[in-house]
Amino acid sequence: MRHKIKLLAFISNVFVATFSSGASMNEIDYEKMYLLDAENLAEQGILETFNEVKDELAIYNPKIVTPTESMISDSYKIQFENNVFEIYSPSIIDGEGRSWGRATFTFFEIVNAHLVNSNVKFYALYNGNDLGGIFLNLDSYQNTIKKIERKTDLPYLPTNKYPLYGQPN
Repeated sequence: MRHKIKLLAFISNVFVATFSSGASMNEIDYEKMYLLDAENLAEQGILETFNEVKDELAIYNPKIVTPTESMISDSYKIQFENNVFEIYSPSIIDGEGRSWGRATFTFFEIVNAHLVNSNVKFYALYNGNDLGGIFLNLDSYQNTIKKIERKTDLPYLPTNKYPLYGQPN
């Protein structure tokens, strides 16, 4: 039930944001968007969510490398290839307070690492509990950013820089 309420709230936000910006519904196919929720990612949800996008990701790169999770005591880490991403731990300043941003960055970093040799990227839409992700090729991305007026509605590639983590403002 909680998931259905969050989904309805998210769809409502997308609808309001799209029409209040003067954009049409044809710029982004929201039916192809993955509902990610940064809180879920930060609460040991990166591997589970990665597995949800893996089938579509394999269309662009059949050589999928699945990350591994490590949850020891009060810390959550993701290992992908030779990189270790700390989402939260007692050793990180404001460890849990910024975990949503770090988890978002980590998730998109891992998915997009698989797309290096593709003309497609996995872009973030919105943030926080409304975080979504969508695969777009370069032409679709460029057409989309030309039509959407509100910067916060633009697809973006998350960074690891607090406080916006790459979201346009």
